[in-house]
Amino acid sequence: MLLYFPADAVHRTLEQLATGFPGSKPAIDTGGKAMMKSQDRNPVFRQVSARMQWICDDPGALAKCGLRLLESRDFASPQPSVSRLWPRRYRVGSKVTDDERPSRNR
Repeated sequence: MLLYFPADAVHRTLEQLATGFPGSKPAIDTGGKAMMKSQDRNPVFRQVSARMQWICDDPGALAKCGLRLLESRDFASPQPSVSRLWPRRYRVGSKVTDDERPSRNR
């Protein structure tokens, strides 16, 4: 839900989480510029009256909020336990796409 708030509010919230819950491992959804620009063309997002505002092209940059990135995934590179459930045509396509992109999984 953080995607729907302005960047300064998101950063403040993440700083508070990092300070208030040291050592915790929050899972956070982020979205880049391309996702924000396409939300009005996406049939799912068009149905939602709220617009996403927070842009985060580099999840590693959240370190300035006191968070440490353990892993970063996108739709083309899901966890193996998830991708095994996908139809073969999607699994093969995601491997080709993933091979062409530098790994962000840490």
